[in-house]
Parts: sequence; C-alpha cells; structure tokens
Amino acid sequence: MATYFEAECQELAALFNALPSTLPEHLPSSRLPPQLDIVLLQEEGVWVAFNRAMHAAFGDGPA
Repeated sequence: MATYFEAECQELAALFNALPSTLPEHLPSSRLPPQLDIVLLQEEGVWVAFNRAMHAAFGDGPA
C-alpha cells in the first residue's frame, strides 16, 4: 500500500507525463504578454517585471 506522499507523487507524475512534448511560445488567445520586459527585469528585478506583466494582462482584478 502506497503512502499518501507516494500517491501524490504518482498523481503529479501522471499529470506531468500527460503534457505535450512541446508547448507553443504564445497562444493567440492568451491574455498574457509573450515575455517579461527584459530591461525592467534587469533594472528592477524579477518580481517587478512579473507583476507588471500580470497587471498588463489582468488589470487590477475584480471590482
């Protein structure tokens, strides 16, 4: 009998193995920007660049 942790790992492995071998770089229907702003990333860091990209894609969230 597998432990809970082993069962979770097996489930995660099954999900991972179900992914396609290649993923498109940018889906036409995606609201996410195709990449982070490299200049902002270098000047301000990863979290600022990530937050800017998420804000551009999703705005301020539900009103």
